Amino acid sequence: QEAGIEAFCFYYYWFNGKRLMDKPLDLFAESGRIDQPFCIMWANENWTRTWDGMDKEVLIQQDYSEEDEDAFIADTLKYFENERYIRVDGKPLFILYRPGLVPEAAETIARWRSKWAAALGVEPRILMVQGFGDTDPQEYGLDGAVEFPPHKICTDLPAVNGELKVLDKNYSGHVVSYDDVINRSLGEEPPAFPLVKTVVPHWDNDARREGRGFTMFGSTPDKYRQWLSGAIDFAKENPLDGESLVFINAWNEWAEGTYLEPDVHYGHAYLNATRKAVYGLQAQTGKKLLLVGHDAYPHGAQMLLLNMAEIYKNQFGMDVTIVLLRGGPLLPKYEAIADVHVLDRDGEKAVFDVIGEGGFSQAITNTSVSGRVVKAIRRRGIRVLSLIHELPKLIKEYQLEESVADIASASDVVVFPSEFVENGFVPIAGDIQGRSVIRPQGSYKTIDADPEAYHAVREELGLDSDAKIVLNVGFADLRKGFDLFCHTASLFASTHPDYHFVWVGGLAQEMEHWVYADYASNAQMHNLHCVGYTDDVARYFNGCDLFYLTSREDPYPTVVLEAMAVGKPVCIFAGTTGLDQVVSAHGAIVDRSDLSSVATSIVAQVEENTAEAAEERRDYVAANCRFDDYCFELLQMLDPSLKKVSVVVPNYKYERYIASRIQSVFGQEYPIFETVVLDDCSPDKSVEVIKQTLTASGRIVELYCNEKNSGNTFVQWKKGLSLCRGDYVWIAEADDLAAPDFLSASLANFGADTVLSFSDSAQIGTHNERLAESYNYYYQVIDKALFQSDFDLAGGEFVARALSVRNPIMNVSSVVWSRKALQEALERIGDEVVSYRLVGDWRLYAEVLAQPDAHISYVAKPLNVHRRHATSVTHSMDHMAHLQEIVAMHSYFQANFDLPEAVSRNMQAYISELEAQFGLSSAA
Repeated sequence: QEAGIEAFCFYYYWFNGKRLMDKPLDLFAESGRIDQPFCIMWANENWTRTWDGMDKEVLIQQDYSEEDEDAFIADTLKYFENERYIRVDGKPLFILYRPGLVPEAAETIARWRSKWAAALGVEPRILMVQGFGDTDPQEYGLDGAVEFPPHKICTDLPAVNGELKVLDKNYSGHVVSYDDVINRSLGEEPPAFPLVKTVVPHWDNDARREGRGFTMFGSTPDKYRQWLSGAIDFAKENPLDGESLVFINAWNEWAEGTYLEPDVHYGHAYLNATRKAVYGLQAQTGKKLLLVGHDAYPHGAQMLLLNMAEIYKNQFGMDVTIVLLRGGPLLPKYEAIADVHVLDRDGEKAVFDVIGEGGFSQAITNTSVSGRVVKAIRRRGIRVLSLIHELPKLIKEYQLEESVADIASASDVVVFPSEFVENGFVPIAGDIQGRSVIRPQGSYKTIDADPEAYHAVREELGLDSDAKIVLNVGFADLRKGFDLFCHTASLFASTHPDYHFVWVGGLAQEMEHWVYADYASNAQMHNLHCVGYTDDVARYFNGCDLFYLTSREDPYPTVVLEAMAVGKPVCIFAGTTGLDQVVSAHGAIVDRSDLSSVATSIVAQVEENTAEAAEERRDYVAANCRFDDYCFELLQMLDPSLKKVSVVVPNYKYERYIASRIQSVFGQEYPIFETVVLDDCSPDKSVEVIKQTLTASGRIVELYCNEKNSGNTFVQWKKGLSLCRGDYVWIAEADDLAAPDFLSASLANFGADTVLSFSDSAQIGTHNERLAESYNYYYQVIDKALFQSDFDLAGGEFVARALSVRNPIMNVSSVVWSRKALQEALERIGDEVVSYRLVGDWRLYAEVLAQPDAHISYVAKPLNVHRRHATSVTHSMDHMAHLQEIVAMHSYFQANFDLPEAVSRNMQAYISELEAQFGLSSAA
């Protein structure tokens, strides 16, 4: 059960009253020590030498004698009555391998059912195996079917023999692709009868049919996990009498190459993959992500997906693949970021082959239209998060009812920007089976303040310098309320001629003729300006006095947040966006049926706007609407174990090493929320190298360069922490390196009370020469047993056993911190940490571990690479000062921790050792 296997189905061999291979089943059923459920499948075919269902060499004949029937019923009853026998809806589960071989099958099976019911008081649930041309249980009066690959789902699959290097020139077997098998299995629509899906880890029966067997080629534990996950999803959507069942063929079918038992090559990998599929765990905290959108036209949802792809790829460092249902003008921009596959261009089979073979464990679908592929993706074992932006009118207008129903039933997580949007979705789509989350997406555009834009926009439009501009941005159609925008402008034309209404965005074709017919000839409409589509929207936000959103239906439009980001008041219609609560504190909520009062509100907002109110709007967006925070939270909804980690790379004069260090950060197999590089006014070409490295990588990184050297490492640490937003921080010093799994291994060890985790380190020299593979030789001096394997210890215990005498954490690059714990420690210590030349990091380790309930974890694998320089601070420091700092640390530990008596003796021994090493006398 630890592996996720909940029950066993045993072959039941009955030949005219004779039982074969009954001992394993009976031992299992009768055991008082085994609590695992079981059921039986009658292998009701002749027993042949090749075990292939054919009758060329029959060893034991299978007959169906009426004289034996009661004995057969009685023999099966002893299993059905076992308290551990599997029951579905209270009925024993019995499986018949080949119903087509039973004479007068429907009548005979009905007779068995009646006899079992008379003895049990309940009819068993009887299923058949789909194979040998039999697929429909209804023909035999059965209750459902069980898949039994390779039967049925491998029928007519193309051979891939020609793609393989076959060593046996006489080989005549048939080899199919494991990927094709998965796609066939998960791509089938549910039949009109109950079906239980079956998954095989491998298949190769050549041992029984040498040189002419049937083989599935290309299985891996992760592909098997995806298939099993998809089968589990199918079972949840199509339960048998309320029970979700999935079979695996098989536990120990070695002669047919299909088994879950551990082997020499894969070890427990397939069992681990089974557990991950059953319990919804990811194969690893992976960097592969599938994004799905409906097309590539320059509208809001499509721009959202494009910007999400950029954040995931270039900031978090993930391997992003994009699937679009249709293409569009934005396609080149999508393709500049990631691999893009278009359903109506590339064909559904090709695109779903990419999805099935891509090793994805997580996908994000954007918009209700994309819902039509959610089930197909989920069946491939990929967890799906669906973003919903649409309100009921649009869903119904585009006939998306079936699509949103699939989203509700198949998505692991459905995310709405507001409760307003969710309330419109559920009545159409039905109850959401996964998690439902309210999370506004924030603004994906960074709108920087540009004071000069205010006058530049007026000059461009030929307006007076003191003219007031009311702005709207978007595709000018009826849904966006372009007509209402125009009507409002007409109200202002005579009453407030200094107010000008500017629309930035393409004009819908159906609106164009209407606008020019109604307004172009109207001399009073001098105050309406249609700018058209532009990439430079930021200057219009900066140049306006108020943002006026006239949308009739527009779920959480980011343009409102973009206006607020530069301090502008906003005006929206009540109940149309889900932004009422936000806007009520920063603008006006108005009734679109009363445009006269709307006009009054617009004037009041413009005339009463203050610098303080503008600052409040900017602060709100900065604190609550960060787009990268939103993107990372979506990943955490798919994988709750994912931790939000910031990486700080402090650099000073490491021109030689900084490029390699940054590349080792980017090479981590764990998604990194943000990377901050600090240069402490290096006199060499460090900054130039950093910029070149970042440009070549395409990664989004914050680079901060001091104009004056800070003079202290910990000043830079504090600066880096102040710039970070992650929950965890890795201070990756500029001259060190790390293995790709450093972060994943370190973060995997973090518990709720862990304040820091560190790993063993390999050591290299100034010229990359290998100095040592590990610090184990040093750890042996501290504690011979402690560092031989991973551990998690309470802070006080680690201090007593290891930290109080010597510092075993030889390099801060080997440490991942709780950012909160490190920040608080630095605040408590204050300037004391800056006063140390040697033991500042040791002092910080002690400080964070001194807090109540603090824990420390250790990874025994040398995943950090520590560069040792002959001219380091430690080497150049005055020996006496060096010794005095260590004595000060010993005094700190003795004063603040309850230490065993032996620790004091070990401290004195260490001081004596250093005195001898430095050539100092004890008196000194």
